Amino acid sequence: MSSIPILLGISALAAGVRPFFQKHVLQKVNVLEFLSLQVILFVILAAVALWKFKTLDKVREFDGKTWIYFFGGIAVSLISLFIYFYLIKKERPALIVSIYMPLTLVFTVIAGWVFFKDKTSIAELVGIGLIIVGIVVMNIKSKAIPRPGFGQEMGEPVI
Repeated sequence: MSSIPILLGISALAAGVRPFFQKHVLQKVNVLEFLSLQVILFVILAAVALWKFKTLDKVREFDGKTWIYFFGGIAVSLISLFIYFYLIKKERPALIVSIYMPLTLVFTVIAGWVFFKDKTSIAELVGIGLIIVGIVVMNIKSKAIPRPGFGQEMGEPVI
């Protein structure tokens, strides 16, 4: 049996809980401090991993186009994360994630098709339409349903 479904489930569960941890920390620091701390920690961990596994040989073979994609990816990721953390700090994490994650799927398919010549099927286009309809429906202003046992501020864990 493949471990892919199990790993996807664990990753999805972690991604679903992560914004609530992030919002808690973001109540103590500003978005730039939070992003900087994450980047610094990532760089330290990556440097240790690169040193330990001696994997820098492949990087030396990068051509100009690969370096552009490499630094472009970093720039786009930092901008995206800054905006995402700003929104998580300002709004309910569940609301932001319910919009952000599906839009990521939509924009990935569109960017792949437009810029990278990926093939797109009718089913994917129908899926994009359904995602957009879902986002609209989820964001129609309606009365929030309180969860029994919750009396504390939004983002405060029950435990």
